[in-house]
Amino acid sequence: MRYSTLLLLLFAGLVRAQPALLPESAGKLYFEACAPFSEDLVFDCYRSYDEVTQFLEDAADAYPGLVQLSSLGQSYEGRELWVVTITDFLAGDPADKPGIWVDGGIDSDEVVSVEAALGLVHRLLTSDDPEIAELLDTRVFYIAPNVIPDMSERHHRTPMRPYDSTMRPWDDDGDGVADEDGPEDL
Repeated sequence: MRYSTLLLLLFAGLVRAQPALLPESAGKLYFEACAPFSEDLVFDCYRSYDEVTQFLEDAADAYPGLVQLSSLGQSYEGRELWVVTITDFLAGDPADKPGIWVDGGIDSDEVVSVEAALGLVHRLLTSDDPEIAELLDTRVFYIAPNVIPDMSERHHRTPMRPYDSTMRPWDDDGDGVADEDGPEDL
């Protein structure tokens, strides 16, 4: 095994085992801060968990008749798992409309999928296209932009490539001990 590979595995194990090594105040390593939600927003960056949260809160505040922001629960590290419900609430009960589920951030390093989900939120809310207005009258969209926020934060805040999974400890090799082995012995 090369020395650099060994160091990377050691560092990955330390970061995974000790989340305190990643303070919330640590900035994003690779991307600048993103612009807040606005009608003329340009999607030219990748949002951290805090920026995604702010985007969704701003969208809900700007379009209260079309957006409800709620949480599906919390991640292993305690982050909210946000979902936005988008429909014209005055045009009928969402439970009576056909629904469309969209999620992003299924793998920790797929930051583009988070932005694509947020782009859909933005398009549904800011468009003056009559076809989108008809969709909002007759359909309901459930959009969860980042379903693995803990590992996405690892992607944004560390130089390591995080696992494409949850932070919850896992017994990969079935020996009854979680997270003690690297992937090479599976």
